[in-house]
Amino acid sequence: MTGSKQVHSEELVTDVALVRRLIASQFPIWAEAKVERVLASSTDNDIYRLGHDMAVRLPRRASAEAPLNKEHEWLPRLAPRLNVAVSLSIAKGVPESDYPYRWSIVRWIEGDLPPLQVNDPAIARDVAQFVLALQAIDASSGPVPGAHNFWRGVRLVARDASMRERFDWLSDLPDISLIRSVWDAALNLPAWDEAPVWTHGDLHRGNLLIRDGRLTGVLDWSALAVGDPAGDCGLAWS
Repeated sequence: MTGSKQVHSEELVTDVALVRRLIASQFPIWAEAKVERVLASSTDNDIYRLGHDMAVRLPRRASAEAPLNKEHEWLPRLAPRLNVAVSLSIAKGVPESDYPYRWSIVRWIEGDLPPLQVNDPAIARDVAQFVLALQAIDASSGPVPGAHNFWRGVRLVARDASMRERFDWLSDLPDISLIRSVWDAALNLPAWDEAPVWTHGDLHRGNLLIRDGRLTGVLDWSALAVGDPAGDCGLAWS
């Protein structure tokens, strides 16, 4: 199966043979397990299925290491309080001569991506309940937005200059005026005046799993942080 497309010029290229070497070297208990590349659209990690109930995540660039370390630390604390399954870390791999980054083995979660057009209100309610459950968890000691989560969770005003620049780049789009007006309306919403809360940071279609019409799993917690729920949380249905 084809893996992620290369997005950044400095990215590494991985393959099944590399995964097998890393597993055999560091986790020989799983050396005989089947390894299969997973079709994915991740911008930072390549995903390989390991056996029936695990997956290997290999960062393709250095900036993707810190999010994996964060997931390994925090997801076990958050998972018991959530209403869906999450990709818990099972083991952490270390760099080797032919691969320079820390990497991880995580729990495989069965499910399918939601359809592009979602007409079932049950899925929307499940996503809303997930967000509420996440935000209800004590966030007083959690990591604030930073390079480790690509600054997701900062106030929208912090993104305004870069967004204006992009609006100028896309000035020939027929709907750019509407897009600008939506952005302006978002900036004028009342500011969040309560304590920061946990945010997933990348809650789009590709990170949601459903079975029998219900949300069953949430993947890729790279952008996890404690931030402003009305800010840049990466919320998109794409």
